[in-house]
Amino acid sequence: MKLGSAQLRTGYTQVIGRCEHCVFRKSCGGKWAFGGEMWNCFDLHPYRAGDDDVCPANPEFAAMLAEVNGLMFEWLDVIHQRRTGLPLYVPHLSHQYGRLYPLPWPVVALTPYQLFRRPNGRYQMVVEGAAELREFFRLAPETRIVLRGTDLDRPLETYWAHRRIDEAAEQIALIGVDLMVAPNFSHFGDATRTDHLYNRKRQLICAGELNRAGVNVAPHLSAAVDADWEFWGCYLAERPEISVVAKEFQTGNRAALPSLHCLERIATIQNRLGRPLHPILIGGAHLIEAAAMRFETFTVLDSRPFQNALHRYVFEPKGRRPRWMSSQQLPGLGVDGLMLTNLQRYERWLAVRATSAVGVRFLHARRTA
Repeated sequence: MKLGSAQLRTGYTQVIGRCEHCVFRKSCGGKWAFGGEMWNCFDLHPYRAGDDDVCPANPEFAAMLAEVNGLMFEWLDVIHQRRTGLPLYVPHLSHQYGRLYPLPWPVVALTPYQLFRRPNGRYQMVVEGAAELREFFRLAPETRIVLRGTDLDRPLETYWAHRRIDEAAEQIALIGVDLMVAPNFSHFGDATRTDHLYNRKRQLICAGELNRAGVNVAPHLSAAVDADWEFWGCYLAERPEISVVAKEFQTGNRAALPSLHCLERIATIQNRLGRPLHPILIGGAHLIEAAAMRFETFTVLDSRPFQNALHRYVFEPKGRRPRWMSSQQLPGLGVDGLMLTNLQRYERWLAVRATSAVGVRFLHARRTA
């Protein structure tokens, strides 16, 4: 006999309307609403038939929990992160089109999921080694590569579904990348906390699999509530070898206040750890002054110079509000020179902003000493 939604919720929250006695409370940390009171997230975000939310009212809930071995986090794979020096700016290249020659740039970011195809249903990489990867993306032989594991839900879910049976992590290990940001399965604001825990567990499972295969991995600090930041603080405290972390600022955290809040939470974790962190700010160019005030080193990762070069725009730096001017280059020709110009100017523009902010930081430190 299948239990109804209300019966399932009653089983997991003995006090309806509150979450103090929920069996997931230890991992979750609680949901706060209505003037600061702890509330039952299953009532705040009721399950609707047909949704794929990880909720006790979902008939697939037990199977979902079995898929990730429950929503507890005591037995996670050890992540051994190797030191890798990352520059202030790493451009993300969405594809190899529009260029005719290898791009002479020291470090670039690629999306790992676009390297896979499914011929005959098998999740298979289109390249077989480091040299072939760089040739495929028209990169210089010495270019170092970071894989940006953050993406839309569809490619992430495809990776999750095929990763084990088709040994996706082992395939990635063969292409010679410096680092991969772990997959950021979504933390929607209108989802239950069990959905958040499930997606966090999936990220850490993927990170462990990649690391076991020999891939250097950086965790993505996905967070929806304060308790998630507390989790990441404890997670990093138990793993002193991890210094490079990532945070995406292109979707829900794009606005100024949410993005600054997330950056401050990472800085708070760094202060509690008593050791420097190196955050990769995906789409975080607008935070460069704030990041320079808080971190000794960090990396901005975005695709603006790349994308605008494809549309024949050239970067003209001018203070904090630069301009993208229409180029006179004829359509149909390669954008190699224009893209390199954009990358060089954009990198210098970011470096000037960061250096200015660092000077302010040291001046403030001297005044308060």
